[in-house]
Formats: sequence, structure tokens, C-alpha cells
Amino acid sequence: MNQSTAYFISPHGFGHAARSAAVMSALRERIPDICFEIYTLIPEWFFSEALSANYNYHTLRTDVGLIQDSPLSENALATLQALDQFLPLPLNHIEHIAQDLANRNCLCAICDISPLGILAGKRAGIPVALIENFTWDWIYENYQQANPGFSKHIKYLREIYQSPDLHILAQPYCQPNANANLKARPISRSPKKTRQAVREALNLKEGEQMILITMGGIPESFHTIDYLQQFSNITFVIPGGSSRFEHRKNLILLPHHSTFYHPDLIAACDAAVGKAGYSTIAELYNAGLPFGYFARPSFRESAFLTAFIDTNMQSIEMQGKHITDHEWLHQIPALLSLPSTRRDLPNGANQVADFLYHELLG
Repeated sequence: MNQSTAYFISPHGFGHAARSAAVMSALRERIPDICFEIYTLIPEWFFSEALSANYNYHTLRTDVGLIQDSPLSENALATLQALDQFLPLPLNHIEHIAQDLANRNCLCAICDISPLGILAGKRAGIPVALIENFTWDWIYENYQQANPGFSKHIKYLREIYQSPDLHILAQPYCQPNANANLKARPISRSPKKTRQAVREALNLKEGEQMILITMGGIPESFHTIDYLQQFSNITFVIPGGSSRFEHRKNLILLPHHSTFYHPDLIAACDAAVGKAGYSTIAELYNAGLPFGYFARPSFRESAFLTAFIDTNMQSIEMQGKHITDHEWLHQIPALLSLPSTRRDLPNGANQVADFLYHELLG
């Protein structure tokens, strides 16, 4: 039987899945016949876009993450209630997943902040690698004063996160760790099509400016975006803007899952506006494109992400609390005037793949 690699992925938004897909793609370049056993609640189509073949998908809740009311607001009480139901992880559940790893002849387990994956991998007796830019115990510390029930979950998770055999930090990370085995540059998926090919598929004219509006993997309502039509010389492409493809004057609205691969849309745009989430930051950073971002001050990671953006990217913090506010519109010309940046250093996905290949899979 061929050996496989287990990959456990947090279902919180699409950022962890995008980072994981980037690492899996980079590993496949080094090991063409590698097979991944993917455990997550992220929809399977997300991985089929990036990996195409040679993986098995398993529907599994690997952690709770944060329950969110919108891309820019979380629900601490609902999160605590979900944690109370999920943790501590039952031993028989851990053993069941560990047995599944053994049955599938998994050589190792890679976990993007999944505590279940860490425990199952350790129980199966295989090496475990943790990839993170934060861990959930650290995130939950922000809520324990108002909700003391978080404390027991923080203690439980902290012990789990200290147990992997390998620990990889992905920039921009929130917790510097001197014991980390690797500190990688931002990890992002690579485009599959050329900028020109994508712009032609979007029916953009030669020289036409395009802004991508992206709010990550949390569903959002864009029912009040017609105000963008005042910028008739700019095309706004909005994934998740409609249940079907719509071309409404200078607005191109795409379904949440469309025929356009998201990294291809990044490559095709002149700038992006959206939530300051990990995958958006990493993809725009590696593409060297300007970012007009909405910070999330109530999220503990936000200060670290925005500090990275402000220091390392051509960027503007957009005014207003939300993408559907009108306060940021006057900043569009300034955003489009920012230059692109040439990146000569490697994508963090390649750094991680090289490291995992030599330490676990070579």
C-alpha cells in the first residue's frame, strides 16, 4: 500500500485551507505521487481547485475556531457554547481517527491548528507537524475575562499545541516562538493562469483598472454595493457578490464558488480591498499588489496582521467599519496610485515543503 500524508485543517474561514492547499501543492511538486488524506469541514471543491487529484477528502470537525456573525465580527458566547460541546475531545473519538490514519498507512500528520489532528497523529504513533500563525488557546485568551468559561479550554488546548514533533510558524505570526523549527515567509497559493488570460475571461478592456473586493471565506452580504458604479472607469470584481455570474455595469459579481480560481483573480487585479485575513494578506504580499484593508480590532490577531501589512506592503487602512460603508470610497484613487512590489524571495509554501520533505517525507 502506498503511504499517505494526513492533513487536518481548521474550518475557520478559508485562510487555513488556502495555506494548507499551498503547502500540499508545493509538496506535490517535490513528491509527484504523494497522496493526501484531508480532514476538515471546508468544502471539498476548495481542494479540488488546487490539487485536482490524488487526495481523499474526509468530512470532520477538527476544531471550533471562532463563531462569526460576519467577516468582521465574532460571537464569543456562541464560540464558548460550541467549545463546551466539543472539548475535551473524547478518547474513543481520538482513537477512531488514529485507527483511520493507520488503516490509510499515513506516514505523518500535518495540522493547521487542528487539536484533533495533533492528538490523533500522536495516538497513531506518527510524526506530527503543526503549522500556525496563531493557536486557538492564544485567541481565546482575549475573551476569558468577560467569559471565564474559556479558561479550561485554554489550558486544555495549550497542552496539545505544545506536543507536536515539528512546529512551523507562518509569517505574519502572532506569537514569536524561539523553539519553532521553522519560521516561514507568507504562505500562499499560486495562480494557474496568466494575468492577461484572466482579464480576457472577465471581459476587461486593455488598460482597464480592476479592484478585487474580497472578504475571505465567511459569507457576506453585498446588497448595497451599487454605489461603486460611480467609478465608471474602474471594474470591481466581487467574489461572493451574487449566487450567479453577473456583469452589472462596472461590477462583476461572482458566486462564492465560481469558475475563477481566487489566486487567478488576485493576479489579474490592480489592487484589492477587503478583510485583513491571513490568506488575502499572503496572496497579495507574494503578488506584490496594493491592499486597502479593513482591520478587525476585536480580533486578537488583527494588530499583528495590520502591523505586517503596514510594514511590508503597499497599503491603506480603509475608513469605516465595513465594506458596505461609504466612508472609504474617497481612498480608491490613492489605493490605485500605489505601486506594485517585485518579490524575489520564495513563497513560504516552498520553504515549508522543503522542510517537511527533508524532515518527514524524503
